Amino acid sequence: TIGDGDVVRITLTRADRRNAFDGAMIDELTAAFAAVGDARAVLLQGDGPSFSAGADLDWMRASVDLSPEQAAALAAIAAGRNVFVTGSAGTGKSVVLREAVKLLKARHGGAVAVAAPTGVAAMAVGGVTIHSLVGCGPARTWNDIRGMRSKLAASRIAACEALIVDECSMLSATLFSEIDAACKAARHSSAPFGGLQLLLAGDMAQLPPVWSAAPGGSGGGLFASQGFAFQSTAWRAADLHVSVLTQVFRQADARFVGLLAALRGGGAEAAEALATIQAECARPLPPAPAGGDAAKLY
Repeated sequence: TIGDGDVVRITLTRADRRNAFDGAMIDELTAAFAAVGDARAVLLQGDGPSFSAGADLDWMRASVDLSPEQAAALAAIAAGRNVFVTGSAGTGKSVVLREAVKLLKARHGGAVAVAAPTGVAAMAVGGVTIHSLVGCGPARTWNDIRGMRSKLAASRIAACEALIVDECSMLSATLFSEIDAACKAARHSSAPFGGLQLLLAGDMAQLPPVWSAAPGGSGGGLFASQGFAFQSTAWRAADLHVSVLTQVFRQADARFVGLLAALRGGGAEAAEALATIQAECARPLPPAPAGGDAAKLY
């Protein structure tokens, strides 16, 4: 409805579900916002005691075949928690990330930044590099780091309500802390990351940060990119809910999954697993069929 001063009021009317949104509500909201026209402001309100409980969990489970671990991770995200989703390769971290992007964009009207430490990883999640987002470029010098405080970078950060970072294992502790400081400055808030809801995904046993041996200090010299993100004070202050995914979907062979897990864990078990895999791969090939050509891989 349009009220005084061309203010459009849109009301969520699922009080029996605490105004949790599902596919039908998202479609209706999309249509309602499309019909706003030249209104000067939009007031979004909810019937009942709660504005909105976030995503309807029954709808989320029905929309994608989630494991209990994945559903629990999404429930924490829907509740507004800062979340770190981790697990070995093939456990469905990307599935959680994809569903979380849809959930948070529906909640915040698209004001969600999706990023990753490299261009390839950023393309995989439909985002940008974290360096581009926060305005520090390659982050090799302290002058690069000061780029985070530019008006353009600050405006990008201030316009967001949530920050999603995939492959977060590649962020160093020092860079993670500087991103936290830049978000606080841009949003004029002392809360962790300036009050942004934070979603991190990655496996600390896979891709490490690219470290530099530069000396510390905040002068005009080289920026010291050191440590893992989880070693930073910003990580602890973010009070991340940790969701560990253990069910492997990518491999059906339980023995092979066990060998990969041993390799990931390191130590004596990793050496034994590597020897087993090498022995399996070194077995003699069956003879080629009569008159057939052998395939040559380049």
